[in-house]
Amino acid sequence: MLFFVFSALIRSFNPADPLFPKQYHIKNDGTYFGGLPGEDLNIVGAWDQGATGENVKIIIINDGCQANHSELVDRFDYNLSYNYETETCDPSYDPQQTFTYSGIKLATLAAGENNDICGIGIAYKSTIGCVNVLAGSKAQKNYNVGIKRDNDLNLSIRVFPSYTTCSNAYCEISDYSKNDEKFFQNVQAIFVTSFQGAHQLNDDLAYSLYPGNPYILTFAEISQRGSRITSTARGNTILASVVTGGPDYDSTTGILSAYLSTGDGYDDTCSQTVLPMGTSGAMAAGVISLILSVNNNLKRNDITSIIALTSVKNDPNSKSWHYNKAGVRYSDVYGFGRIDADAAVSLAKQYYHREYAKEEAAKYEGKLPIEIPSFLSGFVEVPLNISKSNINYIDFVELIIDFSGNLSDYSLFRIFIESPSGTNRLVKDISMLKEVGVGRYYRIAARDFFGEQAEGIWKVKLLRENVGPKRYRLESISLTVTGYENADFPSQSQKAGENPFQPYERYNNVTLTTTLENNKITCNSLFMFTVEASPEFSKIPYDLILAPEDGNGEFERFGVGMANSPQPAAVYCHYKPGNYILRAINPIYHVSTQDIHVELINPTEEPGFGPENQYKVYEYTLNQIYQIPINLKNLRSSFSPYKREYFVLATLWNYETNKIYGTQLTMSINGAYVYNSSEYCPKCILTVVPYETDEITECNTFINAISLVEPGQKPEKFEISWNNVCPLPTGIIIPQPQPTSPLFTSTFTPLFTLTNPFTATPDNKQALPTYLIAIIVLSTVVVVGIIVGIIFWQVKKKILWDKNEHGMSTLLLTQD
Repeated sequence: MLFFVFSALIRSFNPADPLFPKQYHIKNDGTYFGGLPGEDLNIVGAWDQGATGENVKIIIINDGCQANHSELVDRFDYNLSYNYETETCDPSYDPQQTFTYSGIKLATLAAGENNDICGIGIAYKSTIGCVNVLAGSKAQKNYNVGIKRDNDLNLSIRVFPSYTTCSNAYCEISDYSKNDEKFFQNVQAIFVTSFQGAHQLNDDLAYSLYPGNPYILTFAEISQRGSRITSTARGNTILASVVTGGPDYDSTTGILSAYLSTGDGYDDTCSQTVLPMGTSGAMAAGVISLILSVNNNLKRNDITSIIALTSVKNDPNSKSWHYNKAGVRYSDVYGFGRIDADAAVSLAKQYYHREYAKEEAAKYEGKLPIEIPSFLSGFVEVPLNISKSNINYIDFVELIIDFSGNLSDYSLFRIFIESPSGTNRLVKDISMLKEVGVGRYYRIAARDFFGEQAEGIWKVKLLRENVGPKRYRLESISLTVTGYENADFPSQSQKAGENPFQPYERYNNVTLTTTLENNKITCNSLFMFTVEASPEFSKIPYDLILAPEDGNGEFERFGVGMANSPQPAAVYCHYKPGNYILRAINPIYHVSTQDIHVELINPTEEPGFGPENQYKVYEYTLNQIYQIPINLKNLRSSFSPYKREYFVLATLWNYETNKIYGTQLTMSINGAYVYNSSEYCPKCILTVVPYETDEITECNTFINAISLVEPGQKPEKFEISWNNVCPLPTGIIIPQPQPTSPLFTSTFTPLFTLTNPFTATPDNKQALPTYLIAIIVLSTVVVVGIIVGIIFWQVKKKILWDKNEHGMSTLLLTQD
């Protein structure tokens, strides 16, 4: 009886900080920002176990901190700090530059004081230091040096930002440096980074130096409802997910759907205007500090295992979740799941440090180099053997590959690794890559095989999409396994989170009407929708979304507009016909209309261009800029909430001369391949591969036979050699019997460009009106501009959230 009374007394900690109720990442009761109850980091449970972060050091490597801030002053350590601009131990910045700094906000999120000011940090008794590396003209050099500073401090966590290499449609990738990676392998400090990626460009942590390093802990960012946010990239090195908040589907209004509460940076002022993107590293560092404060014998690899085994399966209906043959789940979007600080601290109390076994390399016993075939030729399988192994519990694997140094074709590769146990995982997706290294020497690390054994035959499967030069070769390949000899680990938690795509709160005075006849939606056809709302909800925009009939799984936006006026919408011919749910929502005000059950009519019989678009003739004047239209149809069973499915890589191939004109990033609907060559192409093949598919197979590329000829010419249809790996598209003519496919010559041109996907396309009866494409698709690009505007807008505005008499979270703007 006394035990239960004592437990009740312990579990009474409730911070007095005035903004604590709004800190949904610590405790989410669903009151603010449309969050779902329980979709948090379960921090309070860890606090109730006595975890506070005491005696653990958190160093924020960013643009500096105000050491005398009320949230940090009592626990700030100048000996852990440095300012590369002033060359002193005072990491302060100019408080007048209030729209640029973020170090203080990250510091207060990780370890803000338990007082009566602002909010509270996750590890509120941790010691804090800050390193100012981003000020001044030498920021890049200082950044790389400052990260590695004081790396042998025990019980220290170093938090730094990582930056996407993607811009202007490209993602840059540099050669792998073993020395850069190994530096972090044996240091005492635990390195944590945050990463904001260009997810619509298929950005990947592996393209960046630090997030792709398995010895650095990288975390995904998820919304207050538990799903991926728009700045989170895929990656097989993601350890887990952190509830930062933010937009959980493609929406021009969703970017404003959450703000973090924190110290403002100087004096005793508080801010509720902190955009959450990029804060995952600081929050994760706070949780790691809680773990270390209850067991100071733990090292980085122990932290990795504890988080992997205790995290929660957030967004449980996501198709990104897979279970390996050891029964451990992993997602290349969410890692091992949402961090559960309470469960992690509980396990840490009884956990003992485990040393790695000696790492082992799987060897290729065949002959190198290997030529990689192209044009729908299927997988190239490379077996790698570990004949005898002492690793019985894998932590992660690393694939090191080296391709032909004088060519750039890595963009079009999808790469899979299959373990000896039979776990098969995609570890590299297609993306528009600019290969900037001297060679073509790349690393791919993966946590997907956690808990499996290393011994046996590993298989690396290379799938080349679209079309490329045959002389592109795999020069070398190796796979290294890191793990433990002792397999005595706890089982992974099976706890699951909420469905983030469930409806927001419904109101009787917000209803949806449409012009649909008998609630039937014909794909690629316009219809109008109206959200009829009372005055309190009438001046806000609504997203029209289509969701699965059972309400589970992801939804997608197909229209947007203000209330009380008809707005256009259309569902593309990309989805299986059947029954769905139509509703309108506003993610800021957390409002949903009622559901309308609809039937989608999609007459598409075969994905791709369709037989009506094969062997089209385009009259071309030499050296003019000509847009070859691209409008794909599909039969997907799942939606694309971030609209990656509409981004495609298109390559044009001269079938007669074997010349490849280059690869361009464009759109699958109302897209175009821009052709401006000084030659005609009467026998051309346009190959197109989407960034996202329901299920990746060896046949993901769509082909279109076309002719680009001078005006007045009427070329005959031409035969295409087919290797029968993939089904023959209807309308394509093949010779009988089949000859050997033509060889590729040395006329490959590595041209990578982004075409304008919103230009009207001639000779295209399936294309929707350009203005509608701009409304429905272009808004995905506008988000970047909104983010930039918000940064400056915050300087003049203060955003407050309150509850009105209807229980609605209302956005109030007040001038400072």
